[in-house]
Amino acid sequence: EELDRLFVSSPNGQNHCFGMYVLVREERGNGMPVWRQLGGERWIYTDELGRWTVGSSKVRQNGFRGSAGFIFCPQKNHGVLPDKMQFWARFDEEAKKWKKDEDITIASEYQEEVIEPKFSKRAKGRAAKKSAKGKGKGGKGKEEKPKARAKAKAAARPEAKAHARPAFAQPAHQSGLTQPQAMRILELPSDRLCDLREEVINKAYRRLALRWHPDRHCNRHKKEEANAKFVELRNAFELMRDFLKAKKPLQDGAL
Repeated sequence: EELDRLFVSSPNGQNHCFGMYVLVREERGNGMPVWRQLGGERWIYTDELGRWTVGSSKVRQNGFRGSAGFIFCPQKNHGVLPDKMQFWARFDEEAKKWKKDEDITIASEYQEEVIEPKFSKRAKGRAAKKSAKGKGKGGKGKEEKPKARAKAKAAARPEAKAHARPAFAQPAHQSGLTQPQAMRILELPSDRLCDLREEVINKAYRRLALRWHPDRHCNRHKKEEANAKFVELRNAFELMRDFLKAKKPLQDGAL
């Protein structure tokens, strides 16, 4: 039986694939059903090698031919729907290669739990180790070496420069939103513009997307309001993500 909707979560990367996907009954990809991201441009489809893939609108324009996407399942589906697949991989834009990711989920039901991105945990772990390592007997840290001081100064210069002037210009976005509007929609503090990081924006978007997910509202009017809010959140998230990646265009990977 074909599922009316699927829910995608990829907390460690390719966060733009997050959200609810609805079944497009009048279309099929390589003989299998396809789902379109609600308020977005991502598609869940079967590639020509029989593997479930989350790709862009370009794949759909090409009639779902070929094999390209952001997330995919290395196993051939043999007619099994995405929510039954065992593991997934995502395209790592830094390493330019595919990585198996056990935290990626494509489910048939809404999931309350959101997994904290692994890179955040690693960063916390490194900070804790450095703090413990730097403390010696009597609470004194090791004397900083000249090379370390030079590196610290070099690393601090770009940050100081970023704080000296606004980090982002006013956007020209297809949704019509401006940057201040997008920050208000995502409930981000306007006075911390220079401190914004991708993980902060991702966390804000996931929290609000879970609150306004149309599937959580049974009343028709509330559902319509939630649907509109969900699309608005998606547009705001994409605008802010584009600002942080202005010089680093999003890429999908060839499978």
